[in-house]
Amino acid sequence: MSTGTDIPRARAALAAAYVCFVKARVRLVYCSLRLAEAEGRIDSSEREAFETRIRRAMRLSKPAKRLTAVQAACRGAEAYLREARAR
Repeated sequence: MSTGTDIPRARAALAAAYVCFVKARVRLVYCSLRLAEAEGRIDSSEREAFETRIRRAMRLSKPAKRLTAVQAACRGAEAYLREARAR
């Protein structure tokens, strides 16, 4: 049988795991952008533009909006990298 504190603890654990996932995704995108630049698939201005978008999203004040904006910025960068890889 569960107690009344199980659900809030589970929600907090899920939120913490989601934040860790987003942080890992950002690190992966940063590394992917730098690799693509090193391989000559994108130039430094393109890399800097995507990194700036992600950093701007990280500065939003409300946590839910911040995570959503960071995820959207990462998705945009990942799509651009897929397109650059196909070229």
